[in-house]
Amino acid sequence: RFEGPPRDAYGWDASGAGARLEQDDAGGRRVALANNGEGELIYASAVGPVNEGLYAVQLETQTRLESGAGRMFLQCIDANGDWIAVAPDAMGRTLDDTGGRWRVVRQAVACPAGTERIRVDLRNGGKGEVAFRQVTLWKLGP
Repeated sequence: RFEGPPRDAYGWDASGAGARLEQDDAGGRRVALANNGEGELIYASAVGPVNEGLYAVQLETQTRLESGAGRMFLQCIDANGDWIAVAPDAMGRTLDDTGGRWRVVRQAVACPAGTERIRVDLRNGGKGEVAFRQVTLWKLGP
């Protein structure tokens, strides 16, 4: 969830300008990543300490894109800050244009021994806006 002061969310970091937090129509907050199509905007949070196991994230996404796509990753990170596992793969899960409708997205990752943190990585690599809300991460099993 994007809890915190009006212009920030605890534990989340943005790469560059274009990320804004707003109230959403579901009574919570959403982050909107507005991009002009040059480069990729990233909004991410790493949670830890954690250990090996099966982890999942569920979120809602809303896209309004002229071109390109949003992406999301679920990453297992070791003590050096390196990815040791990533889901769905190194290219990420593509979030195609939803025409402004909210869509539920789920992703799981099996983190190996040596995992210290889980990172939820949300991106807009297109031209337009990708928004996210209701982000929930949990451990499914050992």
